[in-house]
Amino acid sequence: MSRKPIITGIIAMCAFSLVAAQPSGNAFDIVLHQNGSRTVQAQKYPEFGFLLPQMAGNFKLGLIAGDKSVWMSDVRSIKNTPSKGKITYRIEHELLGKGVLHVTALPLGDTYGIIAEATAENIPDGVELFWSYGGAYGKDIKVAPALNPEFCRDNVFSVEGNAFTLYYGESMALRTFHGCVPPASDIRLSDARSQTTPTAFFSSGKKTDAPAITAKFPIKAGEKYYFCFYRQFGKADYHYFMLPELFQATERGQSYQPQSVSGVRDVPVNDQPRNAVAREFNVRDYGAKGDGKTIDSPAINAAIDAASAAGGGTVYLPAGNYLSYSIRLKSHIRLMLDAGATITAAFPSATAGYDEAEPNEHNSFQDFGHSHWKNSLIWAIGEEDITICGTGTICGTGLTREESRLKGVGNKAVSLKECNRVVMRDIRMLHCGHFALLATGIENLTIDNLLIDTNRDGLDIDCCRNVRISNCTVNTPWDDAIVLKASYGLGYFKDTENVTITNCLVSGYDQGTVADGTYGRDEPQAPDHGFVTGRIKFGTESSGGFRNIAVSNCVFDRCRGLALETVDGGILEDITISNITMRDIVNAPIFLRLGARMRSPEGTPVGKMRRINIDNVTVYNADSRYASIISGIPDHYIEDVSLSNIRIFYKGGYSKEEGTLTPPENEKLYPEPWMFGTIPASVFFVRHAHNIRFHRVFASFAEDDFRPAFVLDDALRISVKDTDIALPADVKTVEIRNNATTVE
Repeated sequence: MSRKPIITGIIAMCAFSLVAAQPSGNAFDIVLHQNGSRTVQAQKYPEFGFLLPQMAGNFKLGLIAGDKSVWMSDVRSIKNTPSKGKITYRIEHELLGKGVLHVTALPLGDTYGIIAEATAENIPDGVELFWSYGGAYGKDIKVAPALNPEFCRDNVFSVEGNAFTLYYGESMALRTFHGCVPPASDIRLSDARSQTTPTAFFSSGKKTDAPAITAKFPIKAGEKYYFCFYRQFGKADYHYFMLPELFQATERGQSYQPQSVSGVRDVPVNDQPRNAVAREFNVRDYGAKGDGKTIDSPAINAAIDAASAAGGGTVYLPAGNYLSYSIRLKSHIRLMLDAGATITAAFPSATAGYDEAEPNEHNSFQDFGHSHWKNSLIWAIGEEDITICGTGTICGTGLTREESRLKGVGNKAVSLKECNRVVMRDIRMLHCGHFALLATGIENLTIDNLLIDTNRDGLDIDCCRNVRISNCTVNTPWDDAIVLKASYGLGYFKDTENVTITNCLVSGYDQGTVADGTYGRDEPQAPDHGFVTGRIKFGTESSGGFRNIAVSNCVFDRCRGLALETVDGGILEDITISNITMRDIVNAPIFLRLGARMRSPEGTPVGKMRRINIDNVTVYNADSRYASIISGIPDHYIEDVSLSNIRIFYKGGYSKEEGTLTPPENEKLYPEPWMFGTIPASVFFVRHAHNIRFHRVFASFAEDDFRPAFVLDDALRISVKDTDIALPADVKTVEIRNNATTVE
């Protein structure tokens, strides 16, 4: 039987303790701060951990010098000096020579977490400070363990430079914890079952069921190094360059007010570049260095401005690494990245960053990332005749996949709003933040032969019309690969319609391993704890509708299955899906959901789903817990769906008792197959649906499955013909519930 995700409890309180657990697991020794339900405590030895009402993680320190390493918890030459609201540790050890390491920890005032400052005196060269974080358990415990591997089992980490996000908790009530650490940290995923020494932990490898992150970096006498671990919200959203002031403000007992990061100003450039007459505008003629150190976006924007002033042309990037903040495309511009050219997203600094997210009064109807366009590496609003092409690369290293509202932070590689006639062709896109492409309100969009390997969404096509997506490889283990949406981000309803998706591969291999050809399988979980993602999906944002769409000749590999969803009031109709192959599918191979989340303006009615044809689908090695699902909600039915020539090889292994279950309706929840729990059918579960036709459905199982093949619940006029299902004896092919009816 396939393993189901471990689901942990939901946070109910926000009290926490700062713990430095001794190997003996003694109780907390020192109260640093107490205010109502918020309590911060520490022990004698600096193995910092967090103990919330549900465990949110553990921060652990060690020393490395050459081939020797030691945990701080094993160092006995430690003196701790507690005072109101903080504790300072003085650490002496042979690895430090005659030197001393000081570590001061403070509870944060504006959120739940700590900030720590480390400084060294008179230490020899070659000493490294080791740190690790992990063990977010999500349940009440009485003593914080040093770093219990069992508490790490479903932790998922997203690392962005010297910051990380830890995901834990329930799939449908996901929690996160954030960290900022010294920039020199060499961060990697490691095995929490290999903690004998810091060196062994650091070198243990990421193939594990108990992941934690580890890092080491060289420390120098007189330098200050900061660590901050916190729960993010509006007043608590930090970059490393903010931490010195945050530490000082916290030490004084004051609320921290960060200075806003502003975008990079464009600078004067050559007025008449050599090749202006040829309508090719080489960015190096405008001052771009391409050395991976200089911020080149001012020069690239200057070339774009010159081309625009000339009526249009090609802005050319020869081989080089162009470190950039926001690049602003304009009409009639062809941005061409030659072989060996890379536009790399820079990390924001204290003085420079990406363009500020523009105001949008309709934020509440979709996520922050869907609601803004200017806070991106490359963006355009209201332009026409734009092309991004070439055999170069767009690399979003400095972009975040999170919901940061900080000015100067970028979260999308390419973002386009209300443009006309847009082409993207042949480029490679890596590690692209929230979206590789967010296209909203675009007319006439062509996307061809892209290779995308990224840490969140690949192609997000939102409220667009006349779209052609072809010949693309999209690897997105932590979110959807190709997803059609119809949000309310524009401030008005608009359908996504007249779309073709053909000859594409979508997958959920470890990030970066499709681009490099290694196809890694070491990271099984997405941050939402539903196993890897990487699929083609319609929804979830569905204030508008989806009409006249064809998906054909596509491959799904090590990912979730096909999902058609409308839950915010949109009408999904006239859809054709054909010639699809799937392998190693981690949830329902086919998932159709009409729901009533209703993330739309008040008064929007429940949507509709109808006139869908799915033909010639072959699936191998699909998870069986959810089977395949077609589910509306009471009084709102999915209508007129035809499924033919469907062949599925499921893992199987479920019992006769599980075949008697009644899944919850959960009509307002975010739509994923796990919203229903284990499904009572082994092949298809159909509920609240009319006129569904199954013709030539073939199913077999790696292990016998004792649930009925088809369960029909409040489903009228369902046709099941010419099927061949490998069922054990005495197991029904079709089970009728709640007045469901079948027809020939």
